[in-house]
Amino acid sequence: MSIKFVCICGKRLRAREEMAARRSVCPRCGRPVGIPSLKPTHRGGEARPLTPAERFARRRSGLPVDDFDTLSPAPPIHREDLPPPRSNRVAAELVLPDSPSPAPPPRPLDPSVVRQALPRRQRSKTPSPVRPWQPESRWYEYFVFPVRAGLYILGLSVILTVVTGVLTLLLPEFLQVRGKMLEHGVWIAPSLALLALVAGYAFTLLDGALMTGCAGKPAAVCWPGRNIRIAYQASARWLFCLLPGPVVGVYAGFRYWLNCGEPEVLDWLILAEIGSLSLGYWLLLLVAVAQRGRLLDAHPQRVVLLLAQLGPAAVPVVTFAGLALLAHAALIFYALSSLHGHGNNWLILLSAYVSVLFWGVLLCRWLGLWCHRRTA
Repeated sequence: MSIKFVCICGKRLRAREEMAARRSVCPRCGRPVGIPSLKPTHRGGEARPLTPAERFARRRSGLPVDDFDTLSPAPPIHREDLPPPRSNRVAAELVLPDSPSPAPPPRPLDPSVVRQALPRRQRSKTPSPVRPWQPESRWYEYFVFPVRAGLYILGLSVILTVVTGVLTLLLPEFLQVRGKMLEHGVWIAPSLALLALVAGYAFTLLDGALMTGCAGKPAAVCWPGRNIRIAYQASARWLFCLLPGPVVGVYAGFRYWLNCGEPEVLDWLILAEIGSLSLGYWLLLLVAVAQRGRLLDAHPQRVVLLLAQLGPAAVPVVTFAGLALLAHAALIFYALSSLHGHGNNWLILLSAYVSVLFWGVLLCRWLGLWCHRRTA
């Protein structure tokens, strides 16, 4: 006849009658377990695990709730003192280790192994570990955002090419009709509104790259979608930054070009210098406005503070950027002025728009991150 009892871990055990009122070791959890007696003298002396009710009562009374407190004292059991088992099943249940040791802690599972063990339907739902975002630090990392926004850049370039080219071709016909200013207003006003809308979408893309860079956030494509109010606001903000200073430089260069006669090499160098400085100052005004998102920051004092934060290297950088922007503007003007009878100029105009938007997005992102690192 065998004695049946249950360990605290839930393992069902058996023992021979000779093992009654002794203490053994559970083969599953390795903890000591008491074998019940055949003839318990009273209710509390029976060597068995405590029931939930007994545990609750002992806990309320302040008594220990360990199951081993209710076991009767017994001498330690050694492997050589055990009689030979009657069957393999009993022997397997009463195997005692040489020295009981706690179970090793479970090792953490490898996410890749777990992902491979899951079915295919559950693999796509299993979230992969997300790496923390780091701002661009190497020169080639700045090309990631313009390439990612390549479809937007190409689409805007195509639309700008068509709109500006058609307006350039139709403008002489509008100006030939004299004395019909009302008809001119009916045609020219919607055309200028359409041009401002398309330019607003392009300015929104550039503005998003500049603002996310100044805030030190990951680059995101800012696209107004059907909300044309955002596009017009971006267009008005970028054009407003022309008023505090760049317009004066552009007007001075235009007056110099009118009064210099036939421009020579020195005259072209002076005009290029005036234009590059004016456009570089325009870029600094845009960065100053993007730092805090206020149009009131578009004034010379804010630009001086920004130059003090960026350091002396900011002057040649923005001057070179203004010179590159002036070169793109000259290329666009050349392509628009020679559209009549030259089909290749459409391709030149499209390439100029693609180039100015691509490098503009990259430059705005780089300037924004530069300001963020200097002011952080």
